[in-house]
Amino acid sequence: MIPSPDNEKAIAIAITLLKRKSPQNIQTLKNLLTFIPNPNHINTVLAIAVMRLIYICPKSAFWLFENPQLLEPEVNVRAIIIRELMPKVLSWGYPKENFHITDDYRLDVSDDTKHALLLHRPEPADESMFMLLCALLSEHDRLSV
Repeated sequence: MIPSPDNEKAIAIAITLLKRKSPQNIQTLKNLLTFIPNPNHINTVLAIAVMRLIYICPKSAFWLFENPQLLEPEVNVRAIIIRELMPKVLSWGYPKENFHITDDYRLDVSDDTKHALLLHRPEPADESMFMLLCALLSEHDRLSV
């Protein structure tokens, strides 16, 4: 998904507001984006902003993962995050069979895989993805208890 030059300003604003982790700011953003005539504009801007947020501010991306209703129905935050995260995790050498994605886009892994992932030392360029993955795995533990 390559944004048009016109969308770049809207994406930058979206990222700034999403980083604040405020439901009010997110609603303001969605209201602002609906004023633009292209009906797909809001979906495109929000989806790209979420993808970029993973690399810029993984804590905010995790917060959105925990609060996906804030960007619905325009985008499925969990689907976007998992779709971005899984190719990177697989590129670290973990087999696809070790991962199960639930119907609500949560990550389900065996204890052995989780332990191996938590011991993984990513390259500096992968640090944000690794932080987000660790948060998602910890979130899974909280839900399992």
